[in-house]
Amino acid sequence: MEKRNFKEISFRLKQSRESNNITLEEAGQKVGVHKSTVLRWENGETEKIKLPVLEALASLYNVNTMWLMGYDVPMKRDYKKDTPDLSELIINEYGKDSLMFLEDYNKLNEKGKKRARDNIKDLKKVGEYTCQDTETEQTKNA
Repeated sequence: MEKRNFKEISFRLKQSRESNNITLEEAGQKVGVHKSTVLRWENGETEKIKLPVLEALASLYNVNTMWLMGYDVPMKRDYKKDTPDLSELIINEYGKDSLMFLEDYNKLNEKGKKRARDNIKDLKKVGEYTCQDTETEQTKNA
């Protein structure tokens, strides 16, 4: 799968919202942000959009999450394939351990998730726990 640039993602966000006759305000309410944030995403002014937000927008717009993320896949949502495709993407990009981590993380309540994030921040401060070569570490996890 070939990933497209962020301008393509911005275009797809706007195209999907408008083709579903959804206002900026409605989209923002669905994902818990102000309409101006949605507008910045659509104008390509903000490149960082969290995966759960993209998934919520894809669901709202009834499009494939991977397509919305800029990948060369069919636009229409295939409910049987969306989740496995996303899992495959995570494994390919970050390794099996990352997918298992996400699955475990999502089983935690908010207090547990905050503690997990705090623990990771602390671990990143210690050199022996951080990767010097991320690609090598990802290959080990695969």
